[in-house]
Amino acid sequence: MKSWKKIWMEELDRSVPTLDKATKDMPIAVGAQTNVNRDGTAVKSKKPMITALATVTAVLLLGIILTCVLVFKPTEAIRYAFAIEINPAVTLTTDEHGNVTAIVSANSDADVVLSDEEAASQIGKPIAQVAVWYADRAAMLGFMDLTEKGSAVRISSCNGSESILQDAQTSLQDYFVQKGIFAVVVSESVDIKELSQRCGISADSASALANAISRSATLFNDRLAQAAASAEALQALYKQNVLSSTLAEAIKDCLSSNIANIERNAAELKELLRLYFDILTHKDNPALIL
Repeated sequence: MKSWKKIWMEELDRSVPTLDKATKDMPIAVGAQTNVNRDGTAVKSKKPMITALATVTAVLLLGIILTCVLVFKPTEAIRYAFAIEINPAVTLTTDEHGNVTAIVSANSDADVVLSDEEAASQIGKPIAQVAVWYADRAAMLGFMDLTEKGSAVRISSCNGSESILQDAQTSLQDYFVQKGIFAVVVSESVDIKELSQRCGISADSASALANAISRSATLFNDRLAQAAASAEALQALYKQNVLSSTLAEAIKDCLSSNIANIERNAAELKELLRLYFDILTHKDNPALIL
């Protein structure tokens, strides 16, 4: 007994028409042409070799690119942090050559020294020169008593910047000698924790401290205002820094001095007026005839 598959195939053969001769003789298309030598052997294709060479070239190029990226990767610029303390204290950063890249106040007193455009013009100058400018400006503003002994300046930095630190110290010492100022200049190389405290900016590494200083606002009170989280905090800062006892005393002294001057001027004007009438009414005054 025939299987149902065989019976089904015979039925399909009977129902499908027979192909004519033209259709049978039609060439069959192939995916790729095979070249044949004169002796009937197939010509070897060069495509596999080209593909292999392209693959090797790509791998070599990738290796060269990775080598350039890893070996010649741009390194982060070297920066050092310094603190200069007189009474107003400032914090500075320099490049590896000792040129100042940023200068900010470390306390509110230093805001007075750095409050104008002259502070911004110090960027790019050697720290030895900027340290002298800062000391001279602090002295002019009354933060240093140039007539008495006992003034002191302390310059601090971390390990790795000793030569720049020494240049700044020598420059300040020469400045005080030339001006005849009896002041002591102390330079210290301290760890990052101590330097952060002197700078007034928290950081756990020298690079982090330098970055924080570079991103900070120049004035100390501006940084306090930026950190205030509410209107109440700003009001408290205003009372503390603007309406502080020191400022209130300074305003009181100024007003008292002006009131005394006004009273003295009024008394002098009154005396001038009395003298005027004495002269005018004097018996020997020829103006009486007129």
